[in-house]
Amino acid sequence: MPKNDKRMQILAAAEKLFTDKRYHELTLDDVAREAQVGKGTIYLYFKSKDDLVVHLAMHGHAALCALIREIIDRREHDFEERLVHVCAKVSEFMVGHHTLFRIMQEEEMLSPSLVHENRSQLEGGRLELQGLVVTILRDGQAQGRLRNDIDLELQAESLMEMMRVRDWYPETPGRPSIRQLIDVFIHGFRARN
Repeated sequence: MPKNDKRMQILAAAEKLFTDKRYHELTLDDVAREAQVGKGTIYLYFKSKDDLVVHLAMHGHAALCALIREIIDRREHDFEERLVHVCAKVSEFMVGHHTLFRIMQEEEMLSPSLVHENRSQLEGGRLELQGLVVTILRDGQAQGRLRNDIDLELQAESLMEMMRVRDWYPETPGRPSIRQLIDVFIHGFRARN
């Protein structure tokens, strides 16, 4: 098996296990068993459990960005529809990777030196996602559907924060739909006549 395939096999096993286990419950022995590799094989690709988690997050961000690029490149919908599709993908990703997002939010669980060592890559993934959202928002701004007196990066960051809050507790009663969230983002909380 090619070297990269083993690495992906380990990442997939870890991701699968994180759906049922919290960070402190998961061991590299569990990952090795799920990936059907020896524990030593994991150490060929990752320095530690923390390192594996950080790389899993970076891999997930890359996959999400690829999906969003496809939506942007198709341009088969108007601005608002593309924004709905993008936010639906982000939501699906956040809910599907909830544990991983929680771990990344609670960085104190991870080794400080590892977080520092990978901060630029982790930040790069966040900025790439934000940049893709800015691309769509730029179309909305050009169509006069979004304000042009507020920086697009700030608008994108605000939208992503709205998504994070919406998806942090997916079972919350009264949780807005993606369309409602986009409507609030574009038009605010004012009652519609």
